Amino acid sequence: MPTPRASTSVRAPLLLAAALAAGAANAQTAQAPAFVAGGEVYGVSLAPAAETTQLGISLGAGETDNVFLSGSPTRSQTIGVAGLDFDMERHGTLFDVNAKGDFEDSDYLQNAFGNQLYGRFDGLASVQLVPGVWKWVVQDDFGQAQLDPTVPIIPSNLENINVFSTGPDFRFRLGGTGFVELGLRYSLAHYQTSPLNGNRELANLSVGEELSAGSSISLNADDQRLRFDDTQLNTDYDRRELYTRYQLKGARSGLDVDLGVSQTNISGRWVSAALAQLTGRRLVSASTTLTVALGHELTDAADSFRNLKGGAGTGIVIAPVAGTSDSYLSNYGSAELRFERNRTTISVAARWERDTYAQFAALDASRAAVSADVTRRMTQTLSFEVFGSWQRIHYDNDRYYETDWPVGAALVMTPGKHTSFRLRADHLSHNVTGPGVSVAENRVFLIAEYRPWTGAEAVSAP
Repeated sequence: MPTPRASTSVRAPLLLAAALAAGAANAQTAQAPAFVAGGEVYGVSLAPAAETTQLGISLGAGETDNVFLSGSPTRSQTIGVAGLDFDMERHGTLFDVNAKGDFEDSDYLQNAFGNQLYGRFDGLASVQLVPGVWKWVVQDDFGQAQLDPTVPIIPSNLENINVFSTGPDFRFRLGGTGFVELGLRYSLAHYQTSPLNGNRELANLSVGEELSAGSSISLNADDQRLRFDDTQLNTDYDRRELYTRYQLKGARSGLDVDLGVSQTNISGRWVSAALAQLTGRRLVSASTTLTVALGHELTDAADSFRNLKGGAGTGIVIAPVAGTSDSYLSNYGSAELRFERNRTTISVAARWERDTYAQFAALDASRAAVSADVTRRMTQTLSFEVFGSWQRIHYDNDRYYETDWPVGAALVMTPGKHTSFRLRADHLSHNVTGPGVSVAENRVFLIAEYRPWTGAEAVSAP
């Protein structure tokens, strides 16, 4: 894994890196077959979540013609890969578990890099200590982030990040339909290389009314205290929010709306910003689902890392440079349309984001991206996939522009219920203006997959 960089005694280099990353709410463009562009996705359930158990194990090998993602001359490399992915969701009277993971171990056979483990894990579990009144929650999010924004994503330009939080939730009834909820969390953020390690204490109070079986409205107050291990490079600060939330959860539609105000004292005085979030999901038809998210909020790198998800494709998402622990103002919009019917699946996603730093206007940046994935089952045992994305990054006060075009296709043979073979080809075009080098890469991989569980075997938790 990447060698830790020498620490610096000033914050400016870290802040510059953050600007070039365009905020931790977006993932960098894919540089390897398993890596995909992603964005901040706020999911809304249409109905109570279905239980599922999925597990995949894969083994294969492939070839790249530019392992260092460098300009001419390039170097080819043979890579052996072993993968593990899972998706488990359980709901019971005492325990709830939702865990998703996707990991890949890569062995560079000509020793361009040492053995590398990439992966993303998002887990949430709770236990009812007093059913319906008091539960304990544990959440963990693990993955990788880029270290230098002007260098493409290669093993030496990655660091591991882990964000862990735990604490109790309390819920009390007020009359027939009123409720009061109190949540307390203690969170730890650990960065393998960046000097941003710290902890967070959060309290949330919600007072609301259930309008119907599937809708509610509430008044919410959040208070956060962010404290850091290295206070020479980071400033301890607080953040608080006051907002009204409306939630709707139905058989065909889901909607979350937050409206209020957010404040931070990162600059030594309290600074306010409007808080507005809307996430909606709609079953347009039996085969088509539309998800839309809009937002205007104060956030930070660790919070954004926890919300990082994939785009229209599938694979391991790599976060951009964390760079700074400061709060920043994020404006974003995203939409995803998914069609699934008979033998065809189509997913198209688009997003836009603009990040503005309260104290450092020179770090403001914007990003736009579009991704698509099409799968067609041609016979009972043969499928064809085409996928790709376009991503554009612009840094307002720097002459750095980045445009990425990762595209690919795969032929999938499924001779048995649990076994498949995937022949995949990828091409990356990485174009920059400013620091860095424009590069291209081609990869071909053959992967064998075994999936003993595909969801049908799910059972309820105790």
